Amino acid sequence: MLSLSADGNKLAVAAGGEDSLATGINGDQGDNSAGRRAISLSADGNTLAVGALRESSAATGIYADQNDNLANESGAVYVY
Repeated sequence: MLSLSADGNKLAVAAGGEDSLATGINGDQGDNSAGRRAISLSADGNTLAVGALRESSAATGIYADQNDNLANESGAVYVY
């Protein structure tokens, strides 16, 4: 998946079928529990939205409890 800003100066690329939850250089490459992701870039290229299919976190806001996983597979969107 990819999204290009209207002026063509910014490109966001996501691996649509990638569901690895591995982090860092020596992350667990066999952990495929993250679910698939979609992306969208605003026309001016200043805002990026990333979807997280099946994300279970019930956290809302910047300082919310990131360990609260009571919203089982409800999904999420992250805006940058």
